[in-house]
Amino acid sequence: MRLIKKIISAAIAAITAMSIVNTGTLISFADTSFDYGDFRFTRTSATTVMVSKYYGDSTNVTLPESVDGTTVTGVYQSCFENTDVVSVTIPHAYKVIGAFAFNGCAQLRTVRLPSSLTSIGIMAFGGCSLLQSIDLTYTNNLSSIAFAAFSGCTSLENLCLPNSITTLGDNVFSGCSSLGEVKLPSGLKVIPEYAFSGCAIESIELPENLTTISEGAFSDNTALNEIDLPYSVTTLGARCFENDTNLSEIFLPEAISSIGDGFLDPMSEGSIDVICYNNTYSYAYCEAYGIHNLTGTEKLIGDANLDGVVNINDVTEIQKYIAHIDVVKTYRAKNLADVIPDGKIMITDVTTLQRKLAGMI
Repeated sequence: MRLIKKIISAAIAAITAMSIVNTGTLISFADTSFDYGDFRFTRTSATTVMVSKYYGDSTNVTLPESVDGTTVTGVYQSCFENTDVVSVTIPHAYKVIGAFAFNGCAQLRTVRLPSSLTSIGIMAFGGCSLLQSIDLTYTNNLSSIAFAAFSGCTSLENLCLPNSITTLGDNVFSGCSSLGEVKLPSGLKVIPEYAFSGCAIESIELPENLTTISEGAFSDNTALNEIDLPYSVTTLGARCFENDTNLSEIFLPEAISSIGDGFLDPMSEGSIDVICYNNTYSYAYCEAYGIHNLTGTEKLIGDANLDGVVNINDVTEIQKYIAHIDVVKTYRAKNLADVIPDGKIMITDVTTLQRKLAGMI
């Protein structure tokens, strides 16, 4: 209920605003509209139009590249909302998919997106319950996906977001109950509120420079069994892992300085092992709130295999990583393997650790 209220209230606020937004949410223009073929077009500038209504009978739609010599640059808000289209091909030069463009298209199964796309608007594909995949691989100009753009796409199984994306809206993939595999963009710094709430994610690799996991971001992911938090994370929002009943362990990095109430659930049953470094904000928070199965540990630089001691085995572990024979398995291990430290794992870390073990430094 809380999630539904958030979606409805934000959508109403956006509609009321009716302003031009670069993220492709809603568009308002002192427009002139005209019909041509199976489509209505809305003029968005002196030289461009957007397709704003579809009148055709075919459920397999290819959108026009131009009309009457004018370039078509996007799909206008609510253009296909609640229609029976099954597949849509969006040609090159389209930059925007507006708010609610395909919202409620319960029969939509396939969408081909152009590489020119820069933004996907509010609830653009909300409730497209038969949409199994969305290919964003080639959309390297896409910078943002707005609020609840794919919420309720219950058949969506996997997702690969291009590295060009820097901003995701709240609830962007909430309620995608089949979504089990996600690749996030490397430059993403914030996982927004309820972004992946109610999904089927088992494990996910978070971006190395992520700073914030917002309220409810991964809540109600009952399949989630591991989460590796980067060392850059400073904020965990309230209920960000609520009802993730299969999560067995989580390590909280030392940079964390803010934790919201109920970030884990269930806390009182002691089903999740929480590991923190001693004398950190995270340890003090977990101790104060009585989180069960709390383990405080010392930070042992060089303990690349996380066995609690630093020895020759850690040297071997780092060497294998540098030689691409193996990978440092978690952000915590990677941080400890950076012996110097300089943000990189290199041969100098190996030699420094060898010298420490030999008592030379």
